[in-house]
Amino acid sequence: MRHACFASWHLLLTLALALPALLLFSVGIPLVICVVLLLKRHQLESVSCKQQLGYAYRSYRLNRWWEGPLFQFKLMGLLLVIVNGRPLGVYLPLLMVLCLLCFEYLYQQVLRPYRTCDLQRVQMATVLLLIVSVVAGLMLQDYEDEASQAGLTAVAILTGVANCLFVAYLLYAICNKYLGTMKQVVSKVNSKFVLLRQESGTLSA
Repeated sequence: MRHACFASWHLLLTLALALPALLLFSVGIPLVICVVLLLKRHQLESVSCKQQLGYAYRSYRLNRWWEGPLFQFKLMGLLLVIVNGRPLGVYLPLLMVLCLLCFEYLYQQVLRPYRTCDLQRVQMATVLLLIVSVVAGLMLQDYEDEASQAGLTAVAILTGVANCLFVAYLLYAICNKYLGTMKQVVSKVNSKFVLLRQESGTLSA
């Protein structure tokens, strides 16, 4: 069965369930995290704060502790444009999304909020991939034209390949980081083992 959107019972469900859920999860949770981080912004380097709230700010530079909640608000704005922009047609919502993505790319390029270069590269690659996908979608919107259909298929294939490369780079960055940490731990253990052998040799002599 098909019903008109935002009319009768659909409007009632939207106001009774969807809107409170949107406010609670999409706005409420990032807002609460931001307020808590604001109150504890001078204690972010403490062990207890890292254990309780480290997930919200450890990927960013210490003076950019609000970037985690801000990122959630950015995603929510992007989704609102995509979902609620359907009545405006195809081109206008895509143009709005493209503007938001370009602004995000400039934001990341200028401020560089992430703590490590690997995280910054991953975020920049993500935004660039999205920009390329949106531009290709804008250029190839005529679905009735065979050339446009072929172009959309090619773009889909290239986007899939780019996503695979992106995931491969992400795995490489994660492995590189943790392998470096493991090497440091192994070197420390070896140095302690050598010291113990030297001490035991000195005591036996």
